[in-house]
Amino acid sequence: MRIMVQTSVILALTIISGPSMSEDFKESVINGYKKRCIEVRTNKGEDKEKVMAICSCESSVLNDNFTAFEFLLAGAKKQLDKPMLSEEEIEEFKEKIKACLK
Repeated sequence: MRIMVQTSVILALTIISGPSMSEDFKESVINGYKKRCIEVRTNKGEDKEKVMAICSCESSVLNDNFTAFEFLLAGAKKQLDKPMLSEEEIEEFKEKIKACLK
């Protein structure tokens, strides 16, 4: 659920640009995600070193799995009856993000 909260801005951008994104846009999305992650966690009073580690990890997961991330957003955008990814693929992506918290 935390991913969906942080991706509201990204979702809006995805609606405009569609699922086929340029490398510049991809980099912008990932950098924006990392910046917002740092901002939110710092405002909650979390340790700066831990914040940087978690946000860098999550950004790396997004970069390495950006196609899956795009499809998750595209699926939300289109409000499909069937997800564009299998439940297994979605859970795998979520687990990779959650692993950053450890």
